[in-house]
Amino acid sequence: MVRHFRVPGALRTKLEELGVNVSAVLRTAGLPKDLFDQIRILVSTEQQFALWRAIGDVSKDPSIGLKLGNERELYGPQRSGRRRIEAGGGSTSKMPKQ
Repeated sequence: MVRHFRVPGALRTKLEELGVNVSAVLRTAGLPKDLFDQIRILVSTEQQFALWRAIGDVSKDPSIGLKLGNERELYGPQRSGRRRIEAGGGSTSKMPKQ
C-alpha cells in the first residue's frame, strides 16, 4: 500500500526565507522541479523522506528541521489528542492516558 503525505505549499517560501535553494533541494531529492507549483502537493513515503534529507543536506543547517517544524503557517496548530495546558494553570492529570 502506497501512502501519500501532503507537503505544505508554504514550505517553498519558508525555505527561501531561510536561504535554502529550493531547486537544489528538489534536484537532490529526485523530485520534479515543479513540485511546489501544484495546487495539492502529495508525495509518497519515500519522497517525503528524500525531501527532508535533501533539505538537511542542502541547507547545511543542523537545526533546519526544528526551524521549519516550529512554523505555524506550515503545519497549523498542533493537532494532538492532548489538551493544551495553559501557562501558569492546568495540570498533566487532565491529559488523556496513552
